[in-house]
Amino acid sequence: MAMHNTFSNSNLSNSQIIIGDGNMVNARNVNNRKEINDLSDIIKVIMENMYALEEKDIDVLIDIIEMVKEELEKPKPKKGRLRNCLSLLAPMVTVANGIPALTYNLQKLMDFISSYLRL
Repeated sequence: MAMHNTFSNSNLSNSQIIIGDGNMVNARNVNNRKEINDLSDIIKVIMENMYALEEKDIDVLIDIIEMVKEELEKPKPKKGRLRNCLSLLAPMVTVANGIPALTYNLQKLMDFISSYLRL
């Protein structure tokens, strides 16, 4: 299987993520380097572990990740587009079944995207 890696480091700016704790919700800017690194780390692990997928699934997954990154790099990510990314990612979790690191990080990516939908 060919390994595709079309990603470069990018900055997320003027975005927010929501962290819920029981009934308390806390919004904060994603200018914090940790959140940016978390997303980069999630994507890196996904890219490193998709080698066992079929080429067509690798291509689809790369396209989805590019959409996610593109949208999250915008000052105001569109919730509809992020929901679409989640819908596209959901079947990829099934495709990744049997590759624990890939499955786990796809779920982490979905959780990261979901945090933007709660704004």
